[in-house]
Amino acid sequence: MARVLTTFITPENAVVGSPFRSVTPKRAILKRHINDTSDLSDYESTIADFIEFPFGPKDLKYDGMAARMVEVSRPGKRPLLEKENNGLRSVTFNAVIAEKTTGGKLSVIPMLQTLEMLAGSGATCTFNYGTTKLGFNVCLVNFSYTVKYRNAEGEPVRVDAAITLKEKPVFTQDLVQLAVIPFTPPPAKPKAPDIDIPDLPPWLTVTSNLAGAGVSEMVDRVKIAYAKALEDPQTYGQAYKDSLNELIAYIPVSF
Repeated sequence: MARVLTTFITPENAVVGSPFRSVTPKRAILKRHINDTSDLSDYESTIADFIEFPFGPKDLKYDGMAARMVEVSRPGKRPLLEKENNGLRSVTFNAVIAEKTTGGKLSVIPMLQTLEMLAGSGATCTFNYGTTKLGFNVCLVNFSYTVKYRNAEGEPVRVDAAITLKEKPVFTQDLVQLAVIPFTPPPAKPKAPDIDIPDLPPWLTVTSNLAGAGVSEMVDRVKIAYAKALEDPQTYGQAYKDSLNELIAYIPVSF
């Protein structure tokens, strides 16, 4: 984790007196990452993509540094404590937003617009405090403020803001690729081909004592037998002759 060193704390964590104070100290800067691809079409192009906090923030609270642990139940025994995963780290702080160069006389609406854009778009940002950079990229997940002072036009000139930054591990988070379960559907049963029943030759005349629907049904059967006999005389030729002899009448047929 990146740690911020003030003028009162040495790298060895020893508290010492401040040797000097710079007239132009480096401030905390929240800036949109150069590789961020968030959609900013809903915001004006004139809005800056970074903000430099003119005052502070004084106290930064770091959270989410410990791994997430889960208890595994065991019947009749004490549960086991195992690591589940690492959570996302976060940084929370309060900051005073005001125009420092004019003593808090100018409007801070441009700064608020930048924070609202970074929060509303979910942009990936970097956070620097002085010469120290936070060790991970962040998103502005919480931004609320209270207007303390306004100018004659009613515009805010001093705002107390509460900000929460949460770690964003990567720029493009891919979905977990699960193993493919192969499945081959069974082959569909082929549809029986339609039989094109040819018309009976003009010399073939079917006679019967039946009338009406019975005659029509028998004629259809003779047509089907005749079509099969044309395709395979060896197999269906005799069956065709027998059907004519038994069901209708004897008609000499040769193939």
